[in-house]
Amino acid sequence: MASVGARVFYLDQPCTASCKTGYDHALIFDEKYYVNAARRIDGFAVQGGDPYSNVPAGADGNAEHPQLGKLFIAAGMKLFGNQPAGWRLASLIAGTLAILAMYWLIRSARGGPWLALGGATLMAVDNLLLVHGRIATLDIFVVVAMMAGVALYLRDQRIASGASLGVACCIKLVAPYAFLVLVIIEALRVRRGSGGATPGWRPLLKTGAIRFGICLGVAVGTYLLLLFVLDRTVPAYDPGAGVYYRNPFSHTQHMWNYAKDLTSPSGPTGIASYPWQWLLNQEPINYFRVDTNVFSGGKQVGTFPVIFFQGAMNPFIIFLVLPGLALALAAAWRHVEEYAIVGSAWCLGTFLPNVVQSGAFHRTSYLYYMVPVMPGVYMVVAELFRRLPRPATVGWACALGYGFQTLYPFRTWSGH
Repeated sequence: MASVGARVFYLDQPCTASCKTGYDHALIFDEKYYVNAARRIDGFAVQGGDPYSNVPAGADGNAEHPQLGKLFIAAGMKLFGNQPAGWRLASLIAGTLAILAMYWLIRSARGGPWLALGGATLMAVDNLLLVHGRIATLDIFVVVAMMAGVALYLRDQRIASGASLGVACCIKLVAPYAFLVLVIIEALRVRRGSGGATPGWRPLLKTGAIRFGICLGVAVGTYLLLLFVLDRTVPAYDPGAGVYYRNPFSHTQHMWNYAKDLTSPSGPTGIASYPWQWLLNQEPINYFRVDTNVFSGGKQVGTFPVIFFQGAMNPFIIFLVLPGLALALAAAWRHVEEYAIVGSAWCLGTFLPNVVQSGAFHRTSYLYYMVPVMPGVYMVVAELFRRLPRPATVGWACALGYGFQTLYPFRTWSGH
C-alpha cells in the first residue's frame, strides 16, 4: 500500500502551465511517444510539432513497438479522459501487479513466504520500478507479463505460460528474453539431475525440451494471432514513410529493422550507456526535473530540484547484484536450490542479450533497459541477505529506506 501511495502522490504533476487542460500537464520522458500514440488511437488531437501529430485517428503511430501496451494507456484515457489520471492509470495498476507478481514468482521458484515478501519489498522501494510504475511507458506492462509467464512455467503450466509470454511479446519485444531465461533454467535443472545415476541427464533433457517446446510454440502462436488482431483493428502506422502495417509479419519485420538500426558505432552518447555501466548505476537518465532557486540578500545562492524523475536504481540494491548473483550461481551449480537456479537464470537471460547486442553489434542502450532485469536482481539480492546475520539485514533495510527517500521524485510535500 505504501508503494501505491508513493506512486499516486501528485499524479497530475508536473505541469508546464496552469494545468487547465491535458496538454498543460508535462509528459515525463518517453511519455511523449506513448501518450501521444494513445491519444491518436483514442482520436484525441496531438499538438503540432509533437510526435504523431500527423497520424490518422485510430492508428498507432508508434509502429516500432506492438500496440498492446499503448492500448492499455488508451483504455485509461477512455475512462478518465486526456489527463494524467487517464494516461497513467494502467501503469499504476501494472506497478501494483508487478509487486504481487514478484511475490508469486519467488513462491513459484520454491522460495519461502518471507523470502518472497523480501523480494517484493525490494521492488517496492526501487526507484526505477517505482517511476516506471507511475509514468505511461511500456516497460512495466511487459515485465508483469514476463514474470507471470515464467511463474506459470515453474508451476508446469506450460500452455498458460506460453500464452502469457506471447501476450508479453505484443507489448514490447524485449519479452523474448524470457525464453532465454527458461532455457537456462532447463539447462541448470539438467545439471542438477545429472549428479546421480537415476534418472540421468538424458530423460531430464528430453522432458525439459518438450516442456520448453510446448511453451514456445504456444507463445509464438499467441503472438502472431494477437498481433494479427491488433494490426487489423488498430493498424500500426509509420508516420515517416506514411505506411500501414496490417499483418504480423510485415509489422514484426518493421520492428526488427527499427531496432537493428539503433546503433552507436562510436560508443554511447547523450543518455545512452553500456550495459555493464548499469551494474554501478552509472549514466542515470534525467526523465524530468523542476528546479527552484534559493536567494539570500537579493542574490541567488543555490539551486535545488523540487521535482526530479530519474532513471536510476536504488544503489543499495544494484550495488549488491554481483555478490548476490555469484552466491546464486554457486548454489545453482552445486545442485542446491530451484530458487537459486531461477534467480541466476533471470539475471543472465535478461541482461546478457544487452551485453551481446552492445558489444558485438554496437546496439544503442539505456539504463532503463534494466527494468526487465530487475526481478532477477531482487531475487538474488534478497537471498544474499537471507543468509546474513539479522543486524546486517536491519542495517541494510535502513540503507534501502535512505536510498528510496533520496531518489523519490518529489522533494517537497507540496510537490512544488
